[in-house]
Amino acid sequence: MSSGPIAGGSAEAATPFRPRAQVVLSGRYVLEAPLQQGSAGEVWQGYHLAIGKRVAIKVLKAEHLEDADDWATKRMLREARLLSDIQHPAVVDVIDFGEHQGAPYIVMELLRGRTMLDALRGGGMMPWSKAGPLLQQIIDGLAAAHRVGVIHRDLKPANVMLLDGDTRAKVIDFGIAGARGRTRITVEGEVLGTPQFMSPEQARTMDLTVPSDVYSFGCLAFAVLVGRPPYVGTMGEIIEQHLRAPIPRLSDLAGPDVPREVCIAVERCMAKRPEARFGSMDALHEALLGRPIGAAPGGATARTRVRTQRAKRGMVVAVGIGAGVVVVGGVALAFASWSPGSDAAGAGRRAPAAAQPPAAGVVAPSAKPQPKAPSEPEPEPPPEPEPPSDVPVEVALPKARPGPRSRPAARHRSRPIEPEPSDAPTAEPEASAPTRAPAEAEIIEKVGGLKNPFDGE
Repeated sequence: MSSGPIAGGSAEAATPFRPRAQVVLSGRYVLEAPLQQGSAGEVWQGYHLAIGKRVAIKVLKAEHLEDADDWATKRMLREARLLSDIQHPAVVDVIDFGEHQGAPYIVMELLRGRTMLDALRGGGMMPWSKAGPLLQQIIDGLAAAHRVGVIHRDLKPANVMLLDGDTRAKVIDFGIAGARGRTRITVEGEVLGTPQFMSPEQARTMDLTVPSDVYSFGCLAFAVLVGRPPYVGTMGEIIEQHLRAPIPRLSDLAGPDVPREVCIAVERCMAKRPEARFGSMDALHEALLGRPIGAAPGGATARTRVRTQRAKRGMVVAVGIGAGVVVVGGVALAFASWSPGSDAAGAGRRAPAAAQPPAAGVVAPSAKPQPKAPSEPEPEPPPEPEPPSDVPVEVALPKARPGPRSRPAARHRSRPIEPEPSDAPTAEPEASAPTRAPAEAEIIEKVGGLKNPFDGE
């Protein structure tokens, strides 16, 4: 092969084609610099000569060109066709497909950023505020692929590109993707995928469905929120753990900012049995983020809409009951303030009645009580004879009640015994005698003599 540019449409070289800088593919795309090495292909930065736009070009590796069954070429062609069926911002866009000197290539949009694997290696576990939007975009992209019947089968951090300062995510590398209803090109017994993110059924080389991608997403989300894959060890040990080891508890390993609902959803994604996982990315999206796919953040889900409707109905009932109580209370208050002599306007004033002469034998009451003349003293009642000394007088002793409000209530059997005026203090029963407070001088003296327990000796 010459060192200069190779024109498109030239005859195949004797040796397998190996991409290098300044080679022109099919007369349209110039290879500029390598970007990434994969298991089956090399990704180069290229330049579209016709429209003057830089692109990413994935070229099949030379060692796969010698395969007699040509399975790598067929898989590359199918990847291009599958990607062209998926139209979503979170999935890399395919521009063109071709072949140069027997080597197939795919032309895709050029993504400026780094892989999620590089981000985890450089910064470790991501906080939920950063990881949440990225995981949402990955779910949306996989949902778009599933809608056209495409199963990724190799979802991992290395196959997710982060753009715009790690704020946007794009799923890439559908090289081993499977499609429902299309010709299967996987060899029986062949295990494809990355062990750390491989579903148990994928390790058993079973037919893969949507729950397999759900499992891989759970492993990816675990790695993002913890900083390492859920299972580590040799390839055999990792596969054995996927098949039989208990599901690691994300809630015990993730940061405190990760919501509990997120931990539960991710752990459900990693269930051993496919039927125990989420059946679709739509169901996973709602469980992980609390809203359906396409709903804006803060939008109401079906569950929150039902709760809102119940709350509104409860509020209406409460307002109705409150209004009824107010009306009944007003009617009761009006009825209580109503008098038979009130006028029609409810002023509450009675008209002054005409003066009528008092009936015979009836003394007309005066408007105000007149004081008695001082010259006419009120006759004193005759003194009550004292009982004989030999007759006991029963006196009800007062019952002492706690508190300063207890009052003695000494009573005679027939009438209360009035104390006789005397200069000497009247002796009261001991049971009813309240505790006398010390004089002010005594209080001051005693308080002054106390010692603060928090002072030193």
